[in-house]
Amino acid sequence: MINVHINNQQGYMSDVSENLAKTGKWHVNTAWLFERAGYKCEYCDLDFLGSVANYKSFQIDHIIPLSKGGEDINDNKAVSCKTCNWDLKSRWNPAVVCDSRDRSVLVDTVRQHVKERERFYLDEMQTMKDIVNGRIQN
Repeated sequence: MINVHINNQQGYMSDVSENLAKTGKWHVNTAWLFERAGYKCEYCDLDFLGSVANYKSFQIDHIIPLSKGGEDINDNKAVSCKTCNWDLKSRWNPAVVCDSRDRSVLVDTVRQHVKERERFYLDEMQTMKDIVNGRIQN
């Protein structure tokens, strides 16, 4: 492991992160964040290396959005899939329901929010399926 300073934060970059950065496809900070997240969405556990579609949905989310006063530092960044980042979390601010500013607590708060939004859309989807299958008529 290599001791590095990333966004003014000290951390350790493994050979994996270093090699990801060496490909030229990844910034060193992005590679470090990706490794910290275990190569999965921190909100829904989607495995980014599981398929091309998963890999292409990789994004970096500001846990507390910049527009809501969040900082552009690694402790305020989470690796997220596009669905969680844009469709389920969007600009929702976990700080409005969570007193803690601890990263892991904030990530858990977002995970709960994402699950709630997903349940909402599952119910909506079921209604659409019922309409399509003729089980509900206006």
